[in-house]
Amino acid sequence: MRNPGVYLLAELRDADVSPSVVDPAIVYIGETTKQSLLERFIQFEEAARTGCTNRHGGGEKYSARTKGELIAKTCRLLPDNFFISVMPVRFEEPEQSAYVKYIERAAIWYFVQSNGRYPSCNTI
Repeated sequence: MRNPGVYLLAELRDADVSPSVVDPAIVYIGETTKQSLLERFIQFEEAARTGCTNRHGGGEKYSARTKGELIAKTCRLLPDNFFISVMPVRFEEPEQSAYVKYIERAAIWYFVQSNGRYPSCNTI
């Protein structure tokens, strides 16, 4: 998770079922090109916990969705049914950044085509 890449965040009812990119349980599809995936997850978590507007827009929206009631038994903040899927990307620039952005936008496109909406924490 030290590389940039694309990530999907989901709230799953059944942890034994692997969601696809079009699963309605996906709440956020994101990317990072200049930071590591881990850095972005930390920013999401911080924004989800505090509602902070300058760290991660998706995390801020998640905080608003949950009304700040984020309690989990097995992790620091996010609910036990919260899962992260990652796709690290390792190319040379400028291909790396272009590919990351392409994959993120393609994932959002497929999600919208299947669900008729954006993931709940993505911005239009």
